[in-house]
Amino acid sequence: MDPRHFSSKTKRDAYKRSRGHCEKCRVKLRTGNIKYDHRIPWEISRDSSPENCQCLCLNCDAAKTYGADIPIIAKVHRIYDRAIGIKRSSKKLPGGRLSAISKKISGEVVARIPRWGKHKTAMAGRQIGDER
Repeated sequence: MDPRHFSSKTKRDAYKRSRGHCEKCRVKLRTGNIKYDHRIPWEISRDSSPENCQCLCLNCDAAKTYGADIPIIAKVHRIYDRAIGIKRSSKKLPGGRLSAISKKISGEVVARIPRWGKHKTAMAGRQIGDER
C-alpha cells in the first residue's frame, strides 16, 4: 500500500472518532461526502497515522486544501530548494515586466519605455511658463 494514503483501519478509526460528522464544521457526513484528510499535509509530515487523519466534508476539504495546504507546501518546497542550492530561473519572460519589449492590447509588439522615460515625455509635453 502507498504510504501516502490512509489504510482502511486508519479511516475506520478516524470515522469512529468523528462520530460521523465533519471534524471542522460538524455537519453530518453521508456516503460520498467524506474526505479523509491529513491534518499536517503528507508532503511535509510523511505521516499517515490515525492521529494525522481527519474526516472532512467536501467543502471543508476543498477550503483547507486550496486555502492553506497548497500555499504551505509550495513555501516549504521553496525553502528546501534554497537550502540545497537550487535557484529560481533568472530568465526574463518575453513581454514581462523586466523585458525590453512590451505587447499592446492590439497585439503590436513595441520597445518598452522605462518609467523614467514616460515621466520625461509627460513633462516635456506640459506647458511651462517662462521664468523671466
